[in-house]
Amino acid sequence: MSKNQHPTALIIDDSRLACRVMLKMLETFGIKGAEVYSAEAGLEYLKHTLPDMIFLDHSMQGMSGLEMMKIIKIDPRISNIPVLMHTAKEGESYVKQALAIGAAEVLPKGLEEHQLFKILVKLGLVNEEVQFDRSPHHKSRNAEGKVQESDSTSKVKVPPKTHSEKTKPDKSKPIWQSIWQQKIEPYFDRQKKLRQQDLEYRITAQTRKLTREIHLTLEQFEHALVLRMESHADFVAATEADARSMRRKLIIGIGLLVLLFQVGIFWHLWTGSKLTQELLVTQQINEQFVNSKIQQLIDKNKQLTAQISETQKLHGSISQSHSISENYADNSLVVGSLVDSFGTVLSEITLEDQDNMLYRGVTSNGYQFLVNSQGIVGEAVGVRYYLTDNCQGDAFVSDSAGKLYKDFDSNLWYVDKQSELTPMNMRSKLMTNNDCATLLGTAISLQPLLPNYAAETGIEQHQIIKLDTN
Repeated sequence: MSKNQHPTALIIDDSRLACRVMLKMLETFGIKGAEVYSAEAGLEYLKHTLPDMIFLDHSMQGMSGLEMMKIIKIDPRISNIPVLMHTAKEGESYVKQALAIGAAEVLPKGLEEHQLFKILVKLGLVNEEVQFDRSPHHKSRNAEGKVQESDSTSKVKVPPKTHSEKTKPDKSKPIWQSIWQQKIEPYFDRQKKLRQQDLEYRITAQTRKLTREIHLTLEQFEHALVLRMESHADFVAATEADARSMRRKLIIGIGLLVLLFQVGIFWHLWTGSKLTQELLVTQQINEQFVNSKIQQLIDKNKQLTAQISETQKLHGSISQSHSISENYADNSLVVGSLVDSFGTVLSEITLEDQDNMLYRGVTSNGYQFLVNSQGIVGEAVGVRYYLTDNCQGDAFVSDSAGKLYKDFDSNLWYVDKQSELTPMNMRSKLMTNNDCATLLGTAISLQPLLPNYAAETGIEQHQIIKLDTN
């Protein structure tokens, strides 16, 4: 380093606050500093830049300061750079360990500017003249606030009084006043000065201790905040990855449908008019068959409606429950089926709850659901958990996968049969009485609750479903 160049320093600390404090102090000595926030980033920086000194934190995420210093000392290119350990850790054993590995000095976090200057001068990293104009004893302020030179330059030397002058009594004053001025008052002045020096020392010590504790508290808060932000970023990245995966699947599905449609058109044109005629004949036959089946289903539906109406008038819902329980004492037996408005069977059902007339079925896509005697599908959803503080946004539940639910507004929801329970930090939960309770980031194993998707579950949101127990 030439005399015209400013010394440089590399500060390695995972606390941005600690880096900025050290940079500010080094600037007062004319030292240009660079900051990185991990040992790995520091080693990468040293590959292309060689500073005059390194300030290294002890406790960091990933590689620690002691581990990095071992790597520095075995690299001949950078082993001669002085390394000053910058840490909040205390204890003589730790200081000896750091010095034994190769640290030039161990600096406590929260140290003051003049302490850092003394250490840098001791190690020969800065000249003592650099701080001369900034010395706290160079200038001081008098009682009126004006700047005056320090005692070493402003005081006028007065020759000491001779013994005869000190002891010679002033005959113009009383004897008690002379004793007070020569003996008692100087004693009080000395005691006052000693007490003032002791008070200044204690205040300085307490200030240093308080500064270090504040620094440590801020650094711990910064670390916790960084961890929280990283956790949130990981969750957002995972959510975005899932969304991208769903979009890719949707695009691939649409592409396949378009491709199949194009292949169908090509095949239709290639077969010619003969195939077209055959398709027209087949279509007419199918239409006749479908119309006949629809008419049969309509007639059967009317018969079933009349039978159910007559049964309800004669026996009521209680006698109907009693009849079903007598015919199917074993709840595992199939007691009927669910049909849509066209008479198509959607699912076979078994008796789940005889008292409340609840039945359980399974869709063709493999999703379980409950249905009551009026054909209303959906099991009441239990406690729902949310990542927000006000029970808003995406909902999560702890129930089994592959089931259908309904909320307070009778909207259908489902849990994907392929999903698995995943631990997540929840912020609030919605109780069964529709009250929102706050959670303090509790980790719970949950899976997402999704709005009904008929192509996935096999049940439409507002589909007309009838219960057939004949």
